[in-house]
Amino acid sequence: MGDAGAGRPVVYVFGAAAGVVLGIGEAVRAGLARGWDVAVGLTQAARGWLEAQVPRLEELTGHPVKTAYRWPGQPDVLPPADAVLFAPATFNSVNSLALGLTGSWVVGYAAEAAGKGFRWW
Repeated sequence: MGDAGAGRPVVYVFGAAAGVVLGIGEAVRAGLARGWDVAVGLTQAARGWLEAQVPRLEELTGHPVKTAYRWPGQPDVLPPADAVLFAPATFNSVNSLALGLTGSWVVGYAAEAAGKGFRWW
């Protein structure tokens, strides 16, 4: 697995089910090359599209690819994020985020990040 952590800033790279999500590995490699500790989060549909790539993404990042909320009492499997990149974010994900409909872990985390003061560009 990759060199997870090591005192580097952490970026969560999130993706929803839009065609460009198939290239999410490029964003992961770019983040790693810039010194970030990268973790990947996918909507359920995006994970279905990328299931064959998940083992490679986990190897690159050193973290599990997260899709679902954790159960009460379970530890978080990812380090705390310093930044979140949600791309691609589909029309459905953006609308869910705007309405506070957090059935997806990715959308839920993005909503929580906004409440914690993460900046949006």
